[in-house]
Amino acid sequence: MNSTEELSSDSTNNGTVEITYKTIGPARPSQIRVASHIKIRDLRNAIAEKGKFPVSTLRMILRGKALQDEEDGDDLYVTLKDQGKQVLLKML
Repeated sequence: MNSTEELSSDSTNNGTVEITYKTIGPARPSQIRVASHIKIRDLRNAIAEKGKFPVSTLRMILRGKALQDEEDGDDLYVTLKDQGKQVLLKML
């Protein structure tokens, strides 16, 4: 990962960022404001709720990397900076 976003297993950062998410297909991109340091599970739930997607079929990709909710039983976090980052969503 680079300095724009990183995956970690702790929650220490404050603030919010606006990110853009897009579903695969002809849909237009949408924006959502979330905490800059957020559990991937919470990000998935927030996007699913706003976009009215079933969370159980929602897969997220950030910079070509599939985002997993947890690793070895620990929740994973993503840290995002307000630099126009786009999360790609895939519905299964």
